[in-house]
Amino acid sequence: MGLMELMEKVEARSGNAHHVILSYNGTVFYVSTVRVHFCKGDMKHEAIFCAKETKDGPSKDLAMEIPQDLYEVLLKYVRLNNPDLILVLQVEGSNCRWGFTSETWLRQYSRKDNSRYYVV
Repeated sequence: MGLMELMEKVEARSGNAHHVILSYNGTVFYVSTVRVHFCKGDMKHEAIFCAKETKDGPSKDLAMEIPQDLYEVLLKYVRLNNPDLILVLQVEGSNCRWGFTSETWLRQYSRKDNSRYYVV
């Protein structure tokens, strides 16, 4: 293993994924870690999201297949290592969508005049 390959492995740790929210088949989860079994040459990879429905709830391992483009999004998000960036994933069956938002922006605009606004 070369130095560059070793550096890539270190940079792509899921510990750098500070905020990941996953909507999976109609339920919202807060993800603590993601493990991906990279299937070389395949366009789908096995992923396990370690997630909770609530902050104090038990962790669950959610196993699913993810497409190559979602795998690349996860890698880029982890490499950014930006604690303000929230990755929002929506997985419904075989359809995957994702987006990014700023935690600072979300906190700033979620409470105004003691009212709460929700981003859907």
